[in-house]
Formats: sequence, C-alpha cells, structure tokens
Amino acid sequence: MKFFDAPSQAAEFIGYSRSVALTPAQQRAREKALRAMAAPCCEEFPLATCCCPCNLAKSAWGLANFLIARKGATAAEVKDAVGGWLAFVNPNGFSGDACNTAGGCARRFARNGCGGMDERNLLAAR
Repeated sequence: MKFFDAPSQAAEFIGYSRSVALTPAQQRAREKALRAMAAPCCEEFPLATCCCPCNLAKSAWGLANFLIARKGATAAEVKDAVGGWLAFVNPNGFSGDACNTAGGCARRFARNGCGGMDERNLLAAR
C-alpha cells in the first residue's frame, strides 16, 4: 500500500470504514489485526475499538476493511499496512495519550493527535 497524502487518503479510508461491509470471517481477521495494536491516541485501548471513533481510528478501520474485503489481506498484512499508515501520518510516532491531554483530539495526526472527530473536517489530518 502506498501512502502519499494524509488528508485525501484519510478521507478515502474513513469512507471505507462506513461503506465496506465485512463478512464474519473478515471481521475476525480485522479484529485479530487491530486488537494486536494499541490505539495510537489512547494506548489503554486496542486499535480495534479505540476509545472513540476519531478520524485517526476511523481511517485505520477503513484501511483494514478495504485491505481485507477488496484485496484479500491477512490479519498480519493488515497489521503491517495499518502500522505503515500510522507511521506515514506521524513519522515521530504516537505517545498513546492524545485523548487524555488537552487539545489532543483536535491536534493533527502529525502532531500526535486524533485528527478531530468530524470526518467532514480533515484539516487536522495534515
């Protein structure tokens, strides 16, 4: 998977989180992949659930849906690709506490934030 533009790809992936339906077997693969990863914005939760449906989590969920349903990716491949997406949007890494710090939910992905809660406003994804 190639990543090249955080705002446009975040919008695309968030769309997949709503529009790509998974079979029960595909849901288990997604759960396996994302449960093995801490949520980047609230590390006390797995990425499979996160603590809330922020733009960062929805982009990861949608990317996983797309890879599993449309590309036939395994849980391991999904985990690798989602890890690559998170590294792309924030090369400095996530501290895992954005949701518990003032303004963390509204901060940009690249600034250790969730990219906001409103998927219609992805300016914070830059």
